[in-house]
Amino acid sequence: MGADPMVMVVVRPADGDPVRVQGALAAEVSRLTGATVALFGEVRSEGAWRLIEPTTYDILAIDGQKPHVGTLVVEGTEVRLESDSSLRLNGAPEALRRERGARVYVIGPARDGAITVMSFGVIRPPQP
Repeated sequence: MGADPMVMVVVRPADGDPVRVQGALAAEVSRLTGATVALFGEVRSEGAWRLIEPTTYDILAIDGQKPHVGTLVVEGTEVRLESDSSLRLNGAPEALRRERGARVYVIGPARDGAITVMSFGVIRPPQP
């Protein structure tokens, strides 16, 4: 919320009161607008705001579905999502393939070690 240079990342927990997100993961959380996300860290009060500097987070749902999250690997014609395991991405659009090295989420049915890509989003852009 806000406008440059005073943009803030704010989440609204189930208990209703907004919490401002700060720290190294704030930019990633800001790219998850509309998602249901669990943030892990200590919530503290500072002035009128409750603040959290998450140490980690989990994406619980996007459009009602649990996404697969990991680093995008593109090697020739093969596209994979690497996390705790490796999943092939079937039907990866060119827009996703261009994000090589990014942390992404992918939504789609998974079967036999592969995901059929229905939608995706970039959580952390690739590092140059």
